[in-house]
Amino acid sequence: MVKFNEFLVFQDIVAPLIALLLGVLLFYIKKRKVYYPDNLLFYFLICQATLNTFAPILQSKSINNHLVYHLNCLITVIIFTIYFLRSLHYKETIFIGLLVFLIFCLINIIWIQPYYTFNSYSYSLGAFLIVLYSLLNFRELIKRMPTQKILSLKDFWILAGLLTYFGSCFFIFISYNYLSEIDAKNVGILWKIHNVFLSLGCIIFLKAISCKQWIPK
Repeated sequence: MVKFNEFLVFQDIVAPLIALLLGVLLFYIKKRKVYYPDNLLFYFLICQATLNTFAPILQSKSINNHLVYHLNCLITVIIFTIYFLRSLHYKETIFIGLLVFLIFCLINIIWIQPYYTFNSYSYSLGAFLIVLYSLLNFRELIKRMPTQKILSLKDFWILAGLLTYFGSCFFIFISYNYLSEIDAKNVGILWKIHNVFLSLGCIIFLKAISCKQWIPK
């Protein structure tokens, strides 16, 4: 049981790292070059594997590591905002969403959740925007493609991964700050659940990386 708990704790490092290595191996074997949108998925996996490794190292040295999560949140939202800017027609809406997110992050880190606390509200807003854009993208995808062909598309699996991870973890993010105040000893369970959804998202992103077909323009 102890080993399983340790496994869950480090899943936010192991899952993206394995997905990254398998993705790179796949491209190497098939002699494929990394283009959009696979490069964005690789950036996301690199970000997760790197920052999620760095955070516990800081913690082990008794150094506050919450700034790492602020950075992780910011980079993640920017990566997928770039994806949606190229895949959706609502570019003005996405730009406005990014601007609102950046302004809120600044307000949050200055007045609400400083750099030495977990930025659950910024994560929540970022997850909400990504889920919203994913649903809009799904709507366009269904309109443009026959149902039986959707499963062969790279974009379908990217959206499935985004909805699996961010859709599920939105409630974890938004409740994390409150639960950490009323039950700090058991709030770690929430992050283990988060790691499970991140692992599922990484598996689906790996499926997206393996697909060759993209939405026809």
